[in-house]
Amino acid sequence: MPTATSTARSAAPASALSAPALLATALLCIAAVRLVGTLPGAWSRNDFAHYYLSARVLLAGEDPYTASLEPFCERFGFEFDPRIVTGTNPPPLTLLLAGVAWLPPVPAYAVWALLQLTCLAGLLGALVRRAARGGFHAWRWVAIGLVLNSTAVWSNLHYSQVQLLVAMLIAAAYFDKRQGRPLQAVAAVAVAAGLKIYPAALLPWFVLSGAGGGREVARRTLVAAAVGLSILVVTGPGEWRSFATNGLATVQNSVHGSTSNYSIQSAAMIVTGAVVGRPLPGAVMFEVAALSRVAAAGTLALAYLLVWRLRLPPRRAIGLLCVAMIAASPVCWSHYLTLLILPVWLLWEELGGRRWTAASVAVAVLALACLYSELDAPVPLGELGLARSLLHFYPLVVMLTLAGLLALWRVPKPDAGDCSAV
Repeated sequence: MPTATSTARSAAPASALSAPALLATALLCIAAVRLVGTLPGAWSRNDFAHYYLSARVLLAGEDPYTASLEPFCERFGFEFDPRIVTGTNPPPLTLLLAGVAWLPPVPAYAVWALLQLTCLAGLLGALVRRAARGGFHAWRWVAIGLVLNSTAVWSNLHYSQVQLLVAMLIAAAYFDKRQGRPLQAVAAVAVAAGLKIYPAALLPWFVLSGAGGGREVARRTLVAAAVGLSILVVTGPGEWRSFATNGLATVQNSVHGSTSNYSIQSAAMIVTGAVVGRPLPGAVMFEVAALSRVAAAGTLALAYLLVWRLRLPPRRAIGLLCVAMIAASPVCWSHYLTLLILPVWLLWEELGGRRWTAASVAVAVLALACLYSELDAPVPLGELGLARSLLHFYPLVVMLTLAGLLALWRVPKPDAGDCSAV
């Protein structure tokens, strides 16, 4: 017959599980309210309008990188943004949107929103199904709730962006690679690179890592080349030439002084302006732009050097490279941080089943902060002096700190039989 002590002990696990279950339920409800609240009006916001109108220009037989979007805005009832007078998206993305842009704006947005939600479900499903260990615990629902409430996910859906699709493709590529399907992995990353360019930074790792010899490297390279050639043929070389000549010029304008851009290049411009004064003199702006591009390229090169010299395991390598990839990109809006859902989740999984220490908790919270930009919003931007500029760019500082931890930090040894973590 059980004693009072043994009964209390047997009841403890059930009681302990109630807290994370309640927390998970609350987080999921909050996420549902926030997302349901932001989706209905997203069809008229700038990013979807830009996607839709660029595709409309393409369907009209005009060059989306030279034709003005203003008459199309007037035609379909969108507000014209003088900062973005032409299309800026790579040709495959514009072609993808053309698949829905023949519809009126609201139905087209509904289809596009459904695709975004499907990609979000696919991304989280892949993480839970393939990265989870020891069953599906309540803490894993807490993790899902934290991800769904993140600024990264909210802003992606708020602005109807494409980063969730890119994040899902990269996650699928990572798991394909881990499960012995390197060619499918390379193909998925090549498709992602066609949609948004910056994922091309991951291709060397997917081509070279674990290849075991020149023949396998050649096979993977041929797959990447075949995907790239197919994209070029489908979209047309002329579209790519116009994109490189005209579209990218508009993108570069986002680097200069945008507080919504958390890239290394943008931070360099803002912080320099806080030190020497705004507007930046032309010569200073040119020098800062050049040095920041070198710093961005150096960040990516250093990430690869650390991956190879330290022989990082795949989960650490993909995390380090994803951070370097988006930090080094000319633009890194809040929705780009969805690309960190994969490395953040993998790090949480690595911490799972191990002895929790103050350092472990700090690292887990730091990783979560990578998905939550704009937490400084209650503090007025004001004059954007040096201290306020540094505070505003905390997402970049957090990302780079996480990169260092992924390269150098070693988690505590696992406790036998403990599988209860996120």
